[in-house]
Amino acid sequence: MLICCCFDNIFSFSFATKNEKRYTAEILAYTQYGPTSAILEFAAKSNDNKIIFSNNKRFYGHDDNVEIGINFSHDITERLQRAKRRISTFDSSVQEEGVKATLEYPNGTLLPAALEDTPEGSKFVMESGREFVPGIYKLRTVLFEGTADEAQSETQFALGLVNINTRKSIYKPGEKAEIIVGVLDNVGSRVNDANVNVTVVSPSGNEQKFHYNAVFDEGYIKNNKDATYTLFYNTTETGFYTIHASANTSYVDADYETQFEVRAFTEFDIERIGPTVTYLEGETFTIKIMPRVGASDVYITEYVPQSWNISTDGIIADNGLNKSITWHVGNVRAGVPFIVRYGFDPPDVSPFLALTGPAEILYDNSTFKETRYWTVSIDPVYYYYVKWDFRWQKGGN
Repeated sequence: MLICCCFDNIFSFSFATKNEKRYTAEILAYTQYGPTSAILEFAAKSNDNKIIFSNNKRFYGHDDNVEIGINFSHDITERLQRAKRRISTFDSSVQEEGVKATLEYPNGTLLPAALEDTPEGSKFVMESGREFVPGIYKLRTVLFEGTADEAQSETQFALGLVNINTRKSIYKPGEKAEIIVGVLDNVGSRVNDANVNVTVVSPSGNEQKFHYNAVFDEGYIKNNKDATYTLFYNTTETGFYTIHASANTSYVDADYETQFEVRAFTEFDIERIGPTVTYLEGETFTIKIMPRVGASDVYITEYVPQSWNISTDGIIADNGLNKSITWHVGNVRAGVPFIVRYGFDPPDVSPFLALTGPAEILYDNSTFKETRYWTVSIDPVYYYYVKWDFRWQKGGN
């Protein structure tokens, strides 16, 4: 296909090549002085070196592991395998060929990214863990770096921009589920003026939609003005309910999906009273527990990030990955509630997103456990100081 354009006696054309070879183009032009022509030769180079990312998600939540496939053509895969075989024979004349990757964090920090081999090429895996920096991440890859065939590609993904908490991880039919949506922007700072849409799907597939319109400050969802948005949903049937929340403004466009459960009966009812978004100074978590059965020798264990400083009357343990807090409650009676509390002080790093729970209850040689984490976004509040200077000036008539 040949496309020609002429502007002020300057001609341009484009040609779609099909094979990797040399091409010859003869250009004919007709002017007032008669016909003229020129011969142009050029080579077409294969685009097989292009890196193809196979990630099908743009947004990840706190309980997701980021996994991005890095795929190549069959010829490129064979070339990489041949290079590895030659290097394994200690052929010093062979330079290592392959794909290299770096990960740019939301704050601009650039670090090498480890890749795993797959039959189609490579893959990048990132486990968020109990603590991570929310925001936009960029994965950059280079194939055959420093050679004539070098190819570069980039993809990005959002982590932890929209987070969902429910006061309880397990409700009873007929209870109102309190759903709290936290919204952060692309660099992990709180967003107080997002348009928020939430869809709740029941186990039988019934959908209910809720919204908050930031322009008119209206909707069933309440804006708490602290980057959290709250709604109440009437549960009806047992099973798992799916919550899909999306938030958008001029500086954030993200979504997230999670679940909560409704059971006809649970041995314990666990309700969390704590922040979804907090400050660097930290706050207090209260876990309210209502036993539905009598039990003896009851222990409650909560799990928090290892970096948190904890103040509590429970016993704190550190396994190197996270901290646990255990309270020995003793005997409990059905219908008589009790609470456990702890204060937390996160490290002075912001923005940050951390996970607490799921809490466990050990009783009568049995275990009851929450079915989901609670997320806490840590973001500082900024204060602006203004100094006023008053001067008295005597006026006359």
